[in-house]
Amino acid sequence: MTTSSLIARFISTARDRLTLMGEALSRLRTGDVDALVKRVGRDLHTLKGEARLLALSDIETIAHASEDMLISHHRASQITEITEQLLFEAFDIIFSCVQALDEGVGVSEHEIAAVVARLRDNVLAERSEAPLASPAHRKAEQKAEPKHALDHGGRSIHVRTKLLDQMTDGVSNLSGALVRNRQHLAALTDLSDMLRESIHIATDEDAGEHLDQETIATIRAKLVELPAQLVKILREFREHHFHLDLIFAELSEEMREARLQPLRTVFATYPTFIRNVAREVGKRIRVEISGEELGIDQRVLEELGEPVMHLLRNSVVHGIELPEERRAAGKPDEGLITITARQDGELIRIEFSDDGRGIDLERVKRRAIALNVIDELAAERMNPAELTRLVFVSGLSTAATTDELAGRGVGLDVVDAVIDRMNGSIAVESRVGVGTTFILQVPVSLSLTRALFLQASEQTFAVPNAAVVEVYRLPVREIRSVEGRETTTYRGKLLPLVRLREVLGLAGIRDIFVNKVGVVVMRVGDDMAGFVVDDLLSEREIVVRPFDQFIGRIPLASGVTLMENGDVVLVLHPPDLLRIVHDSKRARAAASIARLGSVERSIVYAEDSIITREYAAGVLRSRGYNVAEAADGSEALELMRTGKYDLLLTDLQMPRMDGFKLCAAVRKDGSLKNLPIVVMSTLDTPETKRMALDAGADAYLVKSSFAEDTLISTIERVIR
Repeated sequence: MTTSSLIARFISTARDRLTLMGEALSRLRTGDVDALVKRVGRDLHTLKGEARLLALSDIETIAHASEDMLISHHRASQITEITEQLLFEAFDIIFSCVQALDEGVGVSEHEIAAVVARLRDNVLAERSEAPLASPAHRKAEQKAEPKHALDHGGRSIHVRTKLLDQMTDGVSNLSGALVRNRQHLAALTDLSDMLRESIHIATDEDAGEHLDQETIATIRAKLVELPAQLVKILREFREHHFHLDLIFAELSEEMREARLQPLRTVFATYPTFIRNVAREVGKRIRVEISGEELGIDQRVLEELGEPVMHLLRNSVVHGIELPEERRAAGKPDEGLITITARQDGELIRIEFSDDGRGIDLERVKRRAIALNVIDELAAERMNPAELTRLVFVSGLSTAATTDELAGRGVGLDVVDAVIDRMNGSIAVESRVGVGTTFILQVPVSLSLTRALFLQASEQTFAVPNAAVVEVYRLPVREIRSVEGRETTTYRGKLLPLVRLREVLGLAGIRDIFVNKVGVVVMRVGDDMAGFVVDDLLSEREIVVRPFDQFIGRIPLASGVTLMENGDVVLVLHPPDLLRIVHDSKRARAAASIARLGSVERSIVYAEDSIITREYAAGVLRSRGYNVAEAADGSEALELMRTGKYDLLLTDLQMPRMDGFKLCAAVRKDGSLKNLPIVVMSTLDTPETKRMALDAGADAYLVKSSFAEDTLISTIERVIR
């Protein structure tokens, strides 16, 4: 890829990124500050890295200074109005630089220097805890609403002219089919009118008296012809319907193909980026790439941008050794990073490998114990694969420092979360002294995807085909119970079985008079399980629509799709489903370990949504907590008054007794008044949070930004 094409791609993605950062910044006063600041920080970090790659020093400098200021104020918990205004100024000047780059003109160096100076002065003032008293800051304080040049950027993709012509032909064919549809409808209307008239004459005695034999014969002839005409029209309708299906399938495939971009559009940027980072840390690295001709959805490419940059940066800074270290280990001075991609059905598998030092599992173990992620007894029982997965735990970094190149807290937990959000998976393989490989599996498309429709408790759900290994009818006699759990033998190995309706918290009676049950085998990464369903319906192409921002994230689901009849069907999220299955196994292991050497913590969880309650309770149990579930505040209060618990986790909007009243009741109860309380609600306004804290809550979490590690760390913080 030429430098000019890289610049063109940077211009497009930078505009999108600036727009998203501007939107996040505008919600800073009313949203989840931590999540929004992390989002803006990650985007600034990526923008800075991309600008460095393309030697766009002005943009890199402004992004770097903005990142410094954001980090400085966030650590001090002081994201002020002045901070926001300065960031908007910075975003506007970056946007101007991008616009100038696109138009081939320049931007005033004086204007750039002034913005950078204000950003750096702000950081220095924060570090010295001095008030912002400089003229530049007074000017910023008096500044009116910041410019919103960020709103002008739009997303764009490159589509081949031939493909556009094919889609145009498809639309034309569809228009022709609709015309034929109207003609068939008109013919049916004529037949209906004729039949109605004939029936009227045949049943009206007065009308029949005035008809001559010729008219009666004509009516009879028409009635005799009617079945043949109906058969003809129905046959044409069936052919027409088949033709429409073909047109729709072709258009769907062309629309999907139109969104696909070759991986080389981003892969081509990696060698230069790797070499630039390597040069700054005194290393020499060779890059080998294969599979760049594969196509992938533009949205997937955009989502992958930040995780991949972080993985590559990690490989260069922490994975590959310095030349002298490599010589001592008998390796060539020049390190090797290999990037390979291949398609596996609906998934793209991308591997990032280095021949560096590998992951020191002993160091990972010590770090995890120090952060209370695991205890020493649990650590000793973990196998290498389980220890390696710990690198994805939030805050668990074995690096001695977080420098400019290595990441500033944009950790592997973020990479894991992004891949999970795409219904993908990430795995890591490593050998000390040999190297490390990160394996990403992501869908080819996020917009149009094939899905399996199934039923559980008379409700219809969709599951993306990318996670479905096999669908089959399992004889009931082949279901076994192992350690209290249903399993079956699948391809020579034990496969855990779960009833989908039970995972989703739906009512239903187990069928005991059936010989076979429908099983959907799902797999994400190394996790695999069989889900028993009530019925297997069909497989088709769907458009997945994400949840509205006001609804927030629904556990176990990634979005919805619309059926032909207008019904809304929930699209299940396989990573969440499999996590519940396998976390329950880990929970039993954790519980047995806890019984050997520690005291279990017990939590009462009040939540009226069955799915949310089951999901969050499963997360807590997977971390070794005992959880007593309650459907409302009254039930939770009764549990706490009759048992001994270490913490209350509660929703706010519940029947009978809501979360506000529950918190107040706990604080008024002499035996419960010191019990730690964490609220987890969809409500995300400052007023609601203040009311909850005033009622007695110790911490407040928002469901729309639900993250397992955040929930666990919050509970651990308030329970001590």
